[in-house]
Amino acid sequence: MDEQMRLTKMEAMVVQKCHHGLGGLSTSDAAKELDISHRTVTMHLRNAEAKAPNLFPILTQKQAQMLHLYTVEGMSVAMIAEIKEISEATVRGYLRRLRRKGVLHDDKPKRPLRFHESTMSQHVVKKW
Repeated sequence: MDEQMRLTKMEAMVVQKCHHGLGGLSTSDAAKELDISHRTVTMHLRNAEAKAPNLFPILTQKQAQMLHLYTVEGMSVAMIAEIKEISEATVRGYLRRLRRKGVLHDDKPKRPLRFHESTMSQHVVKKW
């Protein structure tokens, strides 16, 4: 590996504290544990992402749990809120952040698709 592409010791420590597969801490909690500023943590994460993009995106443990419950277990927002004893708005907030990070893609359209067979070509109707 090229010397410039290796993570520094501090970058590795920050990734280890924050990565959902390892420590899973929030950037604020990681900053407290490492006794550095939040800004420094985010800087090290940005540098680490440039050097090792395969480690990203990083999820907190809570985000990873929400992703698992929603996608793997197939739970609804209401079910997750009840099990985790949090509000539905909080669950939706987690899901929104997961979408922004690019790890959650909802396959279902928000409302049912509507089409009018009378105005569609026969080729398109056969596909449906």
